[in-house]
Amino acid sequence: MVRPGRPASPRYDSLVNDVALTSDGARSTDSARGELHLNRIQATADGRTRVVGHFADQRVHTIGPETGASTVVEGVEAPNTDGLVLHGPRPWAVQGSTTRSPPSSCPGASTEKEGGLRPLPSTLNYRTPAEVMAEAEPVIRAALPDANVPTSVRASGVPVVHGPVADLGAVLAAWLAGNAEGTACVIGAPGFRSTTRVRSLTPELAKGLEFDLVVLVDPQDFGGGIEGAVDRYVAMTRATRELVVLTGS
Repeated sequence: MVRPGRPASPRYDSLVNDVALTSDGARSTDSARGELHLNRIQATADGRTRVVGHFADQRVHTIGPETGASTVVEGVEAPNTDGLVLHGPRPWAVQGSTTRSPPSSCPGASTEKEGGLRPLPSTLNYRTPAEVMAEAEPVIRAALPDANVPTSVRASGVPVVHGPVADLGAVLAAWLAGNAEGTACVIGAPGFRSTTRVRSLTPELAKGLEFDLVVLVDPQDFGGGIEGAVDRYVAMTRATRELVVLTGS
């Protein structure tokens, strides 16, 4: 019932909360479509993933650009999120003032902290898929248990493949036949010569680079101790889609 003297609330087909711009367009959160508590949206630097802060469940979500499907980023909490900023691998949340009570529709929202710009307690990895990180994390933690391993925010849907070194030629041939674009890298096979789309690098020279496909050849030979573990971890995480590990030379 509308109170006398007070106009009825207007109805909107769309009510945009926030917009993220990318090279190929824009993505918004829309309260009129049930996205009331997706307060802020940001696009990762490569444009592959959208990251949103959810006021109601106090978590960070990723949004697939093709499907629009939402996935919770495990291990990252974002209480009272009124805004979200991505600065390198670190997400920052603009937390709303907590001097007021949260709306009844958000029973889980905290009222114990003051508002402000705060770093969230995790670093996010926008480049390396979750499948690769699941393979790489135990490698670095075996040598450095307290290593700051970032949380991957996306999955490629492609599992890590293990096989014998003899499969190197077949792996590369199949990838080239199935991918008209992109680059690959073979790490740890000094006898393999680079081609137009497939590089051949040592673990040290691969640092800071990224490839759609990375093939590691005998990574157990990259060295021992912390230095060897770091080289294996860095080599694995050069992959932005597929990782293949070949052993047994």
